Amino acid sequence: MHNFSEQCLDLARSLLSNNLHHINEDGSVTPAPDEKSRVDEPGHAALAIGEYFRASGDVELEGYDLFDLSARCVTNKLSQMKLLRMVWRMPPWGSFRLVLLKNEI
Repeated sequence: MHNFSEQCLDLARSLLSNNLHHINEDGSVTPAPDEKSRVDEPGHAALAIGEYFRASGDVELEGYDLFDLSARCVTNKLSQMKLLRMVWRMPPWGSFRLVLLKNEI
């Protein structure tokens, strides 16, 4: 029998691999049949991909480049928010805050 952490990682791998095909080229997320679209889906996808990478160290899953997918989702989310000169920054103490960039990206 697998230990608990291996079971959790297997479940995360399965869930993520079954949903990666819903991420579009522009980083938007197409809802599955009978689901409603949500504006925060790209952010949730980027978070899930990041947490999977942190736990597994895998940079590819089912032929998908996880870094590319997460970058697309974050870019989509930023363009949705129309805050192209703003970025999320996480200081060492762990709280997020929005800061203005000094130079254009």
